Amino acid sequence: MKIVNLDEKLKSIRMNAGLSQRVFAMHIGTTQQNVSNYENGLTEPSLDCLIRIASEFSISLDELLLGKFVGIEQEYLT
Repeated sequence: MKIVNLDEKLKSIRMNAGLSQRVFAMHIGTTQQNVSNYENGLTEPSLDCLIRIASEFSISLDELLLGKFVGIEQEYLT
């Protein structure tokens, strides 16, 4: 099962942080080519990589994978 819009979500996180693919890759312990593949929907990051992304950018896995914001006001839900 493909995780819906994960490619767009990862690119959005990276762009909002003002990072190039290369620097984003360094933050999450992978290569620039892998980041490019993730953002283009060619491959999906491993669970370990998703955990590193969530930790590095202070978001929950629910938010990253499902677009759900846990524990905040209803007005912020997507």
